Amino acid sequence: MPSALVIALVLATSPFGDGNDLEDTRASVNVPESADFYQVLSRDLATHFPAALVPTDDPRNFELLGKRPGSGSKHLPQFYFWVRLADGKSPDNRGVLVVIAHRKRFEFQSFDFERTLRADKHRLRTFPTNVRPKIKDKLGRKPRSPAGK
Repeated sequence: MPSALVIALVLATSPFGDGNDLEDTRASVNVPESADFYQVLSRDLATHFPAALVPTDDPRNFELLGKRPGSGSKHLPQFYFWVRLADGKSPDNRGVLVVIAHRKRFEFQSFDFERTLRADKHRLRTFPTNVRPKIKDKLGRKPRSPAGK
């Protein structure tokens, strides 16, 4: 019989788990298998972007901005990605994609182009605090230093 320490380590090393059985179950039921993850994401984005812009299922076109999904509507796993559309060479072809995983597919929530994020400095406040530093890094902005330093 496995010890409590072994069980805790298994839960802690789950790709999205933090030991919260309910969250882990929601992720496992709704998130596509890791082998199909980017293929399913690319397929589901094809319904929201013109064919010429849809990123291929190459993982280099999708950079996950958080270490684990957040909790979206109905407590479904919500992912934040930095995405390169088409060639990704222009601020009009890069940005932040927000999707919710539901029943092994992705539901499009929003896409903020890099150009829009650069123009509207307040837009960053709409993203969770754990992904803001990575977005700022992509935009070439320096993160704020902690108060008093």
